[in-house]
Amino acid sequence: VPVEDILGKTEVTVPVLDNDEDPDGAASELTVTTDASTASVTPDGELTVTLTEGRQVITYTATDIDGLTAKAFVKVPGLTDQAPTLRPGITPLEVVSGEPLPIDITDYVLVVEGKTPRLTTEEKVTALEGTREVLSTTEITYTSAADYVGPAAVTFEVTDGSGPDDPDGHTALLTLPISVVPPENLPPELSTPTLDVAAGEEASIDLARFATDPDGDPLTFKATGQAQGVTVSVEGTTLRAQATPDVPKGSVVQVPITVTDGEHPPVEGTATLTVVASTRPLARANPDTVDDAHQGKATTVPVLANDSNPFPDTPLEIVAASVETGSGDVSYSGGDVVVTPADSFVGVMVVVYRIQDATKDPDRMVEGRVQLKVLGKPEAPATPQVVEVRSKTVVL
Repeated sequence: VPVEDILGKTEVTVPVLDNDEDPDGAASELTVTTDASTASVTPDGELTVTLTEGRQVITYTATDIDGLTAKAFVKVPGLTDQAPTLRPGITPLEVVSGEPLPIDITDYVLVVEGKTPRLTTEEKVTALEGTREVLSTTEITYTSAADYVGPAAVTFEVTDGSGPDDPDGHTALLTLPISVVPPENLPPELSTPTLDVAAGEEASIDLARFATDPDGDPLTFKATGQAQGVTVSVEGTTLRAQATPDVPKGSVVQVPITVTDGEHPPVEGTATLTVVASTRPLARANPDTVDDAHQGKATTVPVLANDSNPFPDTPLEIVAASVETGSGDVSYSGGDVVVTPADSFVGVMVVVYRIQDATKDPDRMVEGRVQLKVLGKPEAPATPQVVEVRSKTVVL
């Protein structure tokens, strides 16, 4: 019989048949008898033992339906053998992190009837994951470490004597389990993430850097809206943003986002996206040459055909064209420059044109040149002059 089963009692009932067996029958059919003066048998076949000052060994006999018998023993501690122990079934004491937990050991420690538990010395009281303060011989205050949450304990030496030096007192080192819980769950806090996105490019940012949860709960992020010219998505804690090439640099876009800890309604916030100049290379306008242009006649030059485009999904666009050297007119349409040399011009004519890429950023515009060799019209033949007249022949 465990000591804790007799604490505070004058007798104890032992279900002796629970661990007995009959090889050719059922244990429930066994009959229990005993000759011990301090024990008796209940109608259910259990032994009721009256406790004494000293330890007892009770002999009992089990008889089956065939009359066969066997003897066994029950060891029962004496009243003077009872060391202090914790009450059976104690669950961890619960306390909010950082708050004091008063503990009266008489509420949790069992001793022999007629005695009272008390602490032996303050030095033998220790705390796990926190601090303790001994207020009296039976009172302790436990306080967890700042921001700690989880299992903890307070351990103390206790006696049922009049003091630590009482030779008749029984001592024991006991540990009370404690569960430190977080304060009332609080919602997460969300600051404003800022992200630079190059026109036509994608950028990302970790939203977890801008959110905190006082309780350490896992957080879930969402983008709850979009902005014109910018596509936004959230994967885990990563916000990804992609600006279309034609969004003007310097544009500032506010994208609504939320964060939740699963305990509270989502906390709303915004991510600020600033569109900056594209980091892609500039377009390259390669030179064009026309070797047989004619004065007064229009020549169409597909200038964009040999130019390099950093945004291949969006065609380059001609935004201006003019005559740099020579004389004539110039116009443009689509990807072509149309040059008409003057009626009287002969020689080399140079036309300059400007192109823009998908960003339409003026700082990304580049110039290209077209060189034309303009040929003149043939002159009218001169009047022939007679040099010599011969028989039926004229020499001019």
